[in-house]
Amino acid sequence: MHMLSIYYRAVVFKDSIWLMTGFFRSAEGYVLERTLEGTGDVLEFFVTPYCAPEFEEMMNFFLQKNMVSWYKKMPNRLVYEGFLPAYVETCEDKTC
Repeated sequence: MHMLSIYYRAVVFKDSIWLMTGFFRSAEGYVLERTLEGTGDVLEFFVTPYCAPEFEEMMNFFLQKNMVSWYKKMPNRLVYEGFLPAYVETCEDKTC
């Protein structure tokens, strides 16, 4: 069974997008981020479950520095849009 990434969305101020994406891309395997199609400032993040606490800590830092307007953990859109099976093992199913 594969572990499903934890999904987040955030509105990032345009002048901070490159800094934020560069930061997350420098830590390979930590988080995959991309701009949500059709938007310029909404990013989606697929976060490795065991890295979620660190990710949220960094996002709170970015909030304090006015780089992010908001961020939120959400249901993984790849499941509800039909790209992944309805059941994939998640961190809530057992201890990570």
